[in-house]
Amino acid sequence: MQLRCKKVVVMGLGVHGGGLGVARYCAEQGADVVVTDLRTADVLGDSLAALADLPITFVLGEHREQDFATCDIVVQNPAVPASS
Repeated sequence: MQLRCKKVVVMGLGVHGGGLGVARYCAEQGADVVVTDLRTADVLGDSLAALADLPITFVLGEHREQDFATCDIVVQNPAVPASS
């Protein structure tokens, strides 16, 4: 699948890096990546630091409907509850 110029939303970065690999891969393939997580930057510090070298947009502390409405692909971290 060609990811260049696609908008990819990664739902759930996770404190154990569950979304880390997919976010990195998509960004390296040229996708416009938005990572969204209900946790804050204080909690996700290590995971955020691991992606600091990439052009990724982070939406933390909430999931915004507009991010999902305008994306091409959603990747849901397996640890994210279906109710999120």
